[in-house]
Formats: sequence, C-alpha cells, structure tokens
Amino acid sequence: MFPRTILWTALIALLFIEQRSFAADPTTVKVGAYDFPPFFEIESQGQPGGVTPSLLSALNKFQTQYRFELVQTTPKGRYQDFEAGRFDMIFFENPDWGWTARKLPIEASEEFLKGGEVYIAKAKPGRNQEFFQGLSGLKIAGILGYHYGYAGMKDDPVFLRQQKNMILVHTADEIIGLVLNGTADAGIVTLGYLQRHIHRIPDLKNQLLVSKRFDQIDSYRVITRQGSSPDAEAMSALMNNIHKTEVLHEVLREHGLKINSD
Repeated sequence: MFPRTILWTALIALLFIEQRSFAADPTTVKVGAYDFPPFFEIESQGQPGGVTPSLLSALNKFQTQYRFELVQTTPKGRYQDFEAGRFDMIFFENPDWGWTARKLPIEASEEFLKGGEVYIAKAKPGRNQEFFQGLSGLKIAGILGYHYGYAGMKDDPVFLRQQKNMILVHTADEIIGLVLNGTADAGIVTLGYLQRHIHRIPDLKNQLLVSKRFDQIDSYRVITRQGSSPDAEAMSALMNNIHKTEVLHEVLREHGLKINSD
C-alpha cells in the first residue's frame, strides 16, 4: 500500500496534467473579414493585412480558451457566408449595417471603438467645405455592399446607382482615383483609411479636400452568432480586457490609428 500522501500527490498531479491538456486545446472561432481598410485588406503580396489580422493574432496570444481564425468574405457576400456557417463572428461591424434588417441570428458586443466615414473631393481653387453641403445631383463614389448615411443606410446597388447617382467600386483606392481623375465629383471613405493613406502618400493632402462633417459616425462592435461561443457578452469582456491592458492600443498604433471610444 502506498502512503496516503503519495496517493494524494499522484491524484493532484494527474488533475494538473488533465487541466493543462484541456487548456492546450482551445475552441476554434471562425472570424469573417471583408475589404474594409484599414481594418482588413489584401496587401500587394496577396497576404491578408490590416487591423483585423493583427488583432486576431494579439487575441490568440492574450488568452488560450479560443483560437481565432480569419475567413475572407466580401462586403456584399458577408451575410450569405454567415448564414452558410463559414464564420460565426466579425469585428469592426454594426448590427445596423444590414444584419438586423435581414433578421440574421446575431448578437452584438458593446462598442469598443468609434470611427466614421468622410466625404472627399478633388481640391480646386475656391472649393471649400460648402461644396459638401449640396451633394444632391453629384456623382458620389462608394463601395459595393457598404451602407452610407447619404443614402439612408441602404446598400441596394440598384437604388444607390439610380436614385443616389452613386458609382460603386470595390476598394477605397478606386474611390480616390475616381475623385482625382474627375470621374466622380466626390467619394466617401473611412477616416481611418484616409489618414493612413495620406501618411503613406503625403502629396495627397494637397490634392484632396476632406469634409469636416461625417457621412456617418461608426460604432464598431463584434457581431457574434446567437448560441455560439464566445457570445457577445464574453467578447465584450474580452475586448474590455485588451483595452485596459493596452493590447488594443498597440494593435491600432501599429496601423496608424488610435483609441477613440469616448
């Protein structure tokens, strides 16, 4: 017979090994991401880039319960891909961007970041902020699948083209190109993307007139599937934790952005 202390020591060691084994097998969470610079984009080498891949990498290092994996989708196709089960979560989203209207089985985390879209136009002598006060009748460039305050938050391409005279493209780079070559009178781009783009190409600062008013103020949240794990409440807690520990700040700074959630 082994002494009782040896038996207890062996049992405790066995439980410790089992717990470590369980902790080493995190739950895989599929995270959707579509072209939405600076939050997600395909870089020149064909690799996924932007804030989302960096954030998922940071989250995987920050905790061991979940393993977040990126799944590429498109602005227009993200709803169908979600319904098909290709992913169960998406960052830098808002339930008002078509999710609620489509009655999809989602939950939304608390806001973890603010942002917004601004108008841009080609800089010309005498053109000032008053140009953005009368957009009716102008050709406005936007991205297919996006929602804009200018159009009542509708994303139907037929409505946008016929009723709002919008030119719909696939990237923010295209919008800037259309504005600079005169094909579009104005464009709508994410402020974070524009700031980063001008930082990379300083000459653009003098070529573009940027509106002081926003097309919309964005409240960025994490969209999760109802009944999935982690749920929206768990993601709110996780995002709050990486906010408090400066992890979120570091990820945003890496991409030329900063926290603005007040």
